[in-house]
Amino acid sequence: MCCKELIRLSPNFSAPKIRDKKQWEKVSYLIKHGFLFQHVYQHSWGGGFAEYPKTLVEAKEFVIRYKRWALKNSS
Repeated sequence: MCCKELIRLSPNFSAPKIRDKKQWEKVSYLIKHGFLFQHVYQHSWGGGFAEYPKTLVEAKEFVIRYKRWALKNSS
């Protein structure tokens, strides 16, 4: 597997195990939608930063919920 370009992720990113295909699929999905593991502010009572999703299903909800925090032209 080879990449066409290098993408710089936030220092907050922690890579999954190389053979964990489900987690790499989730990471790829988030990157394609502009989430490079930067801080994402959640607008709930008390504020703070949103926790990144643990599964692809959660990632899909995360992208919808926090789309305003997605970085443009990230991939």
